Amino acid sequence: MRTAEGLVEGATYAEVKRIYPNWVSATGDGGGKEGHGVVDVPGNAKAHYRIDVFQGKVRSISLQLKNQDCYE
Repeated sequence: MRTAEGLVEGATYAEVKRIYPNWVSATGDGGGKEGHGVVDVPGNAKAHYRIDVFQGKVRSISLQLKNQDCYE
């Protein structure tokens, strides 16, 4: 997956912060640089990207509704 702003799986933490400066880890270790966090999708007030960062790289990106309550 590639976001409209150009983020791809395998991107570095630095690239995440450059593209989405408001990304903050909600879980995990690594001084706030690892785990998953969400950022708003530009132009879509009802959605956000969940971005998972582990070992300094983007492991996964998903597009989710902000009020999504079921993931399986």
